[in-house]
Amino acid sequence: MATDTYAGEIHIIDGPDDDYYLCRDTLFREPLGIDFEWNREFKGQNNPIALIQIATPTNGVLLFRCTPGEGLHPVARDALTCPNGKKAVCGFDSRDKKKLMEAFGIEIPPQSLVDVSKVAQRRGMHKTGLKAICRELGFNIFKPNYPNFHQWSGRLRKSQIRYAASDAWFPLLIAAEWGLTDIDSLRQSQGLVYARLVPSSENGFV
Repeated sequence: MATDTYAGEIHIIDGPDDDYYLCRDTLFREPLGIDFEWNREFKGQNNPIALIQIATPTNGVLLFRCTPGEGLHPVARDALTCPNGKKAVCGFDSRDKKKLMEAFGIEIPPQSLVDVSKVAQRRGMHKTGLKAICRELGFNIFKPNYPNFHQWSGRLRKSQIRYAASDAWFPLLIAAEWGLTDIDSLRQSQGLVYARLVPSSENGFV
């Protein structure tokens, strides 16, 4: 079965000093989609955030790689902490909040979050994870269940890069489909289009 994935531009940002102007010019449009990854945790572990994904409707997705002891990229910090810029996310919980505070000393303003998982609950959906919501909308996204996939601090495979970008971009798409963000008017006024969805075999999900 074909798997839907984000197929637009993806930029990997290595460290807080990497590609400042690229990041600034990519994230100047709102709303955004966000997600976070950390290495798989076993009992008693508390691994720090290893990757922060920030997606735009059409300008691409930025993957900010995070190293313990280093600061957060200033553009990512500004995007996450801006109280007015809307950010779509799926399942932002106390664990995400705790890890952001521990690693970078920041908190995302609650009024800026559009959590599609919570909206799905209010819409009466029994399963409110990203894969289930996407399936409800007709998308079959890639969600791996093998344990070694979720190791984010080393060299990233092509499948991990596409997966990480999709995890930030699909909440943005869901928010637009449900009328929670104003992407349609932005697209009409500036000629923007959604990123393409393509079978996984073309993007390394094999």
